[in-house]
Amino acid sequence: MPVADGWEQAVCRFSCKAPEPPGEQAACAGYQAPAEFWRFHDFLMANQSDLTPDSLGERLRLLASQGAALDGKRLQDCVDNHEADAVLLRDEQLARLYRVDSTPTVFIDGVRSQGLHSAEELGWAIRRAALERKRKTDPVC
Repeated sequence: MPVADGWEQAVCRFSCKAPEPPGEQAACAGYQAPAEFWRFHDFLMANQSDLTPDSLGERLRLLASQGAALDGKRLQDCVDNHEADAVLLRDEQLARLYRVDSTPTVFIDGVRSQGLHSAEELGWAIRRAALERKRKTDPVC
C-alpha cells in the first residue's frame, strides 16, 4: 500500500483465540478515536507475555476505562455486535496473501522484509533499497 514519497504503510492487527479477540477490541476502539487503536496495540505488545485468553477481556476493559476518548458502552456494543469483523477478515486475508505471519513485517519497494527490530535497522533497509533502485535505473552506479 504505497503512500507519499514511496514510503510503505505498516498496518498491525492482532488475532487470538479468546472470548473477545484483541484485534476486535482494538479495531472498535479505533473506530471511536484512531489513536486509541494504537494505545490498545501498544498495550498488547508490551503485555503479550502476561495476557491469557481468560484475562484478556478484563484487562482490555480496564484499559478502555482509562481512555478519555472512549465510550465504554459503545466499545462493548461494537465488540458484542462484531462490527469490526469485516475489517479484521480483510486484514487476515491480506496477511495470508502477502505471507505476513509475524511482526514487524515491512514492505520496502514491494519486497517483504522481516526481522527489522529498530528504527536504525529500518533506516538501513530503506537506504539499501534506494541504492538498489538507483543502481537499476542509473547505469553509471
